[in-house]
Amino acid sequence: MKKIMIVLLVLALAAPAAISDPNAITIDYGNPWAGNNGYVTLNYSGAAADANRPRAWGLTLSCDNGATMVGFTAATIGESTSGSPGYGIFPGKIAINSSGTVTDWGSPAYDGEGTNVAVVELGSLYSGSGNAPGTSGDLLTFIVTKDCNITVTENAADGCVLDEKSRRKHPTMNNPKQALVCPLDIAGGGGGGDKPDGWVGAEDLIYMLSMLNRGACVANGYYCDATTLPAAEALMDVAGGGELGDQPDGWVGAEDLIALLTMLNQAGCVSNGYYCQCP
Repeated sequence: MKKIMIVLLVLALAAPAAISDPNAITIDYGNPWAGNNGYVTLNYSGAAADANRPRAWGLTLSCDNGATMVGFTAATIGESTSGSPGYGIFPGKIAINSSGTVTDWGSPAYDGEGTNVAVVELGSLYSGSGNAPGTSGDLLTFIVTKDCNITVTENAADGCVLDEKSRRKHPTMNNPKQALVCPLDIAGGGGGGDKPDGWVGAEDLIYMLSMLNRGACVANGYYCDATTLPAAEALMDVAGGGELGDQPDGWVGAEDLIALLTMLNQAGCVSNGYYCQCP
């Protein structure tokens, strides 16, 4: 990995004569919400292409209804470049050895991953205005484990939102926003790949069958231990055997496969070509 100076966030840029509104930034959430299997994209817009450009973000995210937030992933990792602009430096988690080499970029989640209140920290490192983060873009994605409302606030202890001259900014927060989880929507057709697409259908059935045929799941009698699965896959645990009925039981297996097939055979899904649109 590249060597990085400890002064990660103090690269000097010449400020233009005209300075735009320092607080005209909006923090929002990616759409669509419904049927996105709990994936949430945190994005920003309205930033200035001058000395008021955000350089660091310190934010607190919270959710209600007993949901938790997991799987924090930054839209950019490492230095911001013209080909991959963004905020890929995580001050609270980055690991740098004694020679100044980055050994681990870390995660944007500074604290609280796996709970209902999480603190995220992101900054930018770049050389030359052509490599600076854009005036709008995605900051990170994460997953909520059940339907909930999400609220984002500035975190004073972790820097809030600072511009190129380390001045505090106060973005508009579009709070709260509702996140709806569609547990069986795990894969998408076309360009969706293994990401949710708002529909439960053939791709999700194929994904689950492939999942049950993994070595560890086969060894468990074609059952996958939900506690060992990535967060999005664990959400496919919707049904249980025996007395559990249609309640999750900690395993993804035959009951969940039956639940998916039963769902696809509902009248509304049949009329859509055996595809169910998430609510």
